[in-house]
Amino acid sequence: MINYEMDRNGDISLPYDIMSLMHYGDSDFAIPGTKTMQAIGDQRGQMGQRMGMSHADAQQLGLMYHCTAKKFLLCTNDLNKCTKEDCVCHHSDESKGPLVKTFSGWPTADCKRCEKMCPDIKTGTCLPQCGCGSGYDRQTFQMGGGGVCYACKVSASPAPLSPAQPAPAPPPASAPTQAPCLFPTSPSDCTQHNMAGCTTCDGSAPWCFTSSAGEWRECSAADDACQFPFEYNGKNYYTCTTDGNTQPWCSKVGGGTKYCGPAEGFPQASASGQTQGGMQPPTPSPPVMKRADSGGGAPDAVGGSSLR
Repeated sequence: MINYEMDRNGDISLPYDIMSLMHYGDSDFAIPGTKTMQAIGDQRGQMGQRMGMSHADAQQLGLMYHCTAKKFLLCTNDLNKCTKEDCVCHHSDESKGPLVKTFSGWPTADCKRCEKMCPDIKTGTCLPQCGCGSGYDRQTFQMGGGGVCYACKVSASPAPLSPAQPAPAPPPASAPTQAPCLFPTSPSDCTQHNMAGCTTCDGSAPWCFTSSAGEWRECSAADDACQFPFEYNGKNYYTCTTDGNTQPWCSKVGGGTKYCGPAEGFPQASASGQTQGGMQPPTPSPPVMKRADSGGGAPDAVGGSSLR
């Protein structure tokens, strides 16, 4: 028995897609508690999703309007790959949430990919692997079991100058200001990523990214930043640690140690350098450093913008 009119002229150039935006849900028109359709074979996914076009929807639309592959290219969803050409992101059959296009690569940020969107910071939740779209900064948080997770926060816009107020004078050319470090640091040629401080993991002097486009600079003691990795009791650390103390701490750029606070993803910790009883963080062994060959520059950034 056929309940629907069959169209023999339908487009069959792409495989059948149960995740299509145009697909009925599996319980539409059904008696409550029953289903009208059931996926068979290798078909997997949610019938009747309404989050947006699937990849197959976007490809089919491009074919209908005779768009070339270059003009209608989909960015990769593989976090280990990237798309160099202009591309767009659409809902993926494999993902369970909206996708955003992120940029990485030094110095041109020409590596594009689609990532699952981080939750809004107002929700009080975060994810370990996600990205933030245009107009948002990615905030870094320390997870209870170790590691970091991310949430999106609306980018701050500079306050406009009052019409009656003259524009501030530019700073003297002899005293340029350095761009602030953007953490976490995730170099592509280091095995450790998401380090909440400057790094020497590639053998260079401690450095950090200053933009999501891959721009970077060397760190100094004035940054008051952690330096990863650091060695303590014969062990290398890539995150703050509580070994030898009751509060998380790290080795500091320029020497010495510091307690980790909100800047390192520990909003409940004190960064004042004092604990109950006047304890100070232990002094770690100097990190083993090997300077990289000159002219190489900093490695490419991994993932999307690492703003916090």
